[in-house]
Amino acid sequence: MKLRCSSGNCRIALLLAAIAPLSGNSLAAFSPPKQLVVVTDDSYPPYLFRTDGGQLQGIIKDKWELWSRKTGVPVKVEGMEWAKAQETLKTKGADVIEALAYTEARAKLYEYSPPYAEVDARVFFHRSISGINDVASMRGFTIGAKDGSACASWLEDRGIETIRRFPSSDAVVKAARAREIPLFCMDLPVAQYLIFKQSLADEFRQTSPLYVARFHWAVLKGRADLRDFIQRGFEGITAQELQDIQVRWLGSSMKLPIDPRYYYYLALLAAGILAAAVMLILWNRTLRLRVSAKTAELSAALGSLQTHADRLRELSAHHDSVREEERAHVAREIHDELGQALTALKMDLSVLGIKFGESNPEIKTRAQELRDTVDRTIQVVRDVATALRPAVLDFGIIPAVEGLVEEFQKRSGIHCTVKFLGTETRFAEDRSIVIFRILQESLTNISRHAGAKKVQVTVGLDATHFHLEVKDDGSGFDVDAAGKRKTFGLLGIRERVIMLRGELSIRSSPGAGTEVSVSIPYQ
Repeated sequence: MKLRCSSGNCRIALLLAAIAPLSGNSLAAFSPPKQLVVVTDDSYPPYLFRTDGGQLQGIIKDKWELWSRKTGVPVKVEGMEWAKAQETLKTKGADVIEALAYTEARAKLYEYSPPYAEVDARVFFHRSISGINDVASMRGFTIGAKDGSACASWLEDRGIETIRRFPSSDAVVKAARAREIPLFCMDLPVAQYLIFKQSLADEFRQTSPLYVARFHWAVLKGRADLRDFIQRGFEGITAQELQDIQVRWLGSSMKLPIDPRYYYYLALLAAGILAAAVMLILWNRTLRLRVSAKTAELSAALGSLQTHADRLRELSAHHDSVREEERAHVAREIHDELGQALTALKMDLSVLGIKFGESNPEIKTRAQELRDTVDRTIQVVRDVATALRPAVLDFGIIPAVEGLVEEFQKRSGIHCTVKFLGTETRFAEDRSIVIFRILQESLTNISRHAGAKKVQVTVGLDATHFHLEVKDDGSGFDVDAAGKRKTFGLLGIRERVIMLRGELSIRSSPGAGTEVSVSIPYQ
């Protein structure tokens, strides 16, 4: 004979068979309900509350649906005002009441399950009120509380008589928002949800916990068999399944993936790093101040050196100008005074030779020798005068360059070529003299050190600058090494160019000849 049963009845039978050895004869007399009715407050988020469409949701609803799936017993969760929920259980309109805190008075009415959660109750007060920190400081204030709540009972037990009861937690918070009550007592999770939902976080402050309540579900007193039956159904639910429901409604905590005991060490490390960073910042600031001070000192010193260098160059330029003027003066004196005297002497010797030489051949011969000596002396005077101040400069820089190069070629025997590019522009006399001296110094260096066979001099003239280039095929030299030695010829050229705000370029290497390029503005 085969027995048939529905899936729900079979699950109940199996559950009874499993727990029969543990409950003995008492369970044999117990008849499981065909449906469990669970009542609780429908304004207690996140445990149970309604959507905008009026549907119940929350931890309690999901938990009992899971219990129903595990046991096969249908469960109906009903939400209502808290006081009405308690009254419904007392009149046997429901089997179970949920989210019930233990009190001595309630212990006479209910059979409690083991606790499954802890919440603390607090008093919340408007920010305009201060000094609310214990029961004594609350006396004289109207305190809002949900009707039938453990919080209201706790305050009454401690002598608070000015309690105003509301049918739901939401009604309590709305009254506080409207400033109908200055204080209200409520479990923390519900208060936080409603306060933040209504954007009142900045309006209210909270006390320390009044007490910590443990949540139970419960049945009426005398129905321990029903309580045990329900509890055994919960024992078939794993801790992870219950945890998943908690996480779904409460969220998961944001923790570092390390053991909490390391937080202390991390804090010390962070403090150490922060202290080191502060010290580095202070040290860096000190260094910056010291560097700034040293930089200011160096800048002042460099400025002073630059000033001294400028003054030295000005002094050198003045000295060169005075020297050139003195040379010109001496050249004129030699040319005019000494030249005229020697010319007169030569004429007198000619007269003497003519007058007395016919009668005395020795006197004639001696007079001729003296005239030759005077001619050589006159040539020396002309050479000295030209070296001091070439008269050809009076005709412009181009004739002066041609004359200097031609004289250099005769004296040194080195083949020279001169190339002119552009149209001659009249130079100031002082600049012409400086360019003449630069070319003179360059040719002197070639004759003394280069061992060159050919020299090419190029003069370029454009709208703004005079360009001079002297190139030889001599032995060349190391420019960097020469710059470290006391090469007064190159130093003189460089200083003259700087005085005229020009540019100088010297390109040379051993065995490859030398090229000196100078560019000087007309003004």
